This record gives sequence, structure tokens and C-alpha cells, in this order.
Amino acid sequence: MNNLYKLRRKLFPIYRNLKAVEMLKRKNNGKKLICVEIGCFKGVNAKRMLNYLNIGKLYLIDIKKYNNFENWEYVKFLEMDGIEAADKIPDGLDYVFYDLLGDYDYDSDYGKHINNYDNMYIYLDKWIPKLKVGGMMSGRYFTPRCLNDVCAIIDYVKYRTDLKLYGVSNEWWIIKE
Repeated sequence: MNNLYKLRRKLFPIYRNLKAVEMLKRKNNGKKLICVEIGCFKGVNAKRMLNYLNIGKLYLIDIKKYNNFENWEYVKFLEMDGIEAADKIPDGLDYVFYDLLGDYDYDSDYGKHINNYDNMYIYLDKWIPKLKVGGMMSGRYFTPRCLNDVCAIIDYVKYRTDLKLYGVSNEWWIIKE
């Protein structure tokens, strides 16, 4: 691990989607946030979110339970697919973090969701409407490695909404206006 990466992780507890999370934190100025992480795996990023953001409620979604999330204050774990979970979580979300690819390989249980244009489009179609005005959905892996996901995100924003797509490095985010 190089020194710049170590420094970045030390300065910014959430090393995934830094720009989006920094913007969210500044914009909400201490308000309790209602957040979702789709694809929480063992909860490493969830812990960082809890430490960095002012969380009122955090929904963690994964098809397999890798950690005992019940002991975490403000956290509700849903052991199910992220598309199915969208129907079980109330509207008015401040932040949805899409993180399916990072901790899974193509042969895992999530194989049908990873880098799949149709499924990414469905995820966006399910989760963007759940955001409150000013809410944000973001993710990482805005790279050629995930070209089908990238195309779905661009097409969704261009053809289904009047929203703007933002990105820096491999991060992407959409703010509901």
C-alpha cells in the first residue's frame, strides 16, 4: 500500500466515494441522515459512514449476512437483494451508496447483478425515486471494468430523468433536484 493511499484513508474515513460524501456532509450541515448501502459485505464502509456522517438511520443491504449488524446503533440490516429491498425501505432518503462490485467477484452470489446493464438500470429506477429532494445516490467503479453499469447510469440519467450525473476519478453521483 503506497503512502498516498494510507494518507488518504487516514484523512478521509470513507475512502469510497470521497467527493460525493464530502459534498453530502457539507450540504446537510449536521442534520441526521437516512442512508442506505447496497452491497455492504462485512460492513467496513458502513462503519466509516457511521463514524464520518451524522447518521440517524442506516439501512445495510446484502444477500448474505457477513457480520452481526444488530449491535450497531441506528442500523437495520436487510438480508436480500437490493432491488427487492427498495420496496421495504421508506422514501425520503438522504443518501444511497451503491457498492456491489467492490467486494464480490464475478462468480459470487451477486454475479447476476455485477456489470449488468439491465440490472443497473433497475437499481437506478428503484432507488432514485426514493431520494428526497437534495438526496444523493452514488457509487464507485465508474470505469471500463464496469462498462455495462457505466452505460446504464449514463442512459438512465440522459433518457429517464432531467437530473445531472457527476463524477470524479472512478466515483459517480446523482443528486435529486
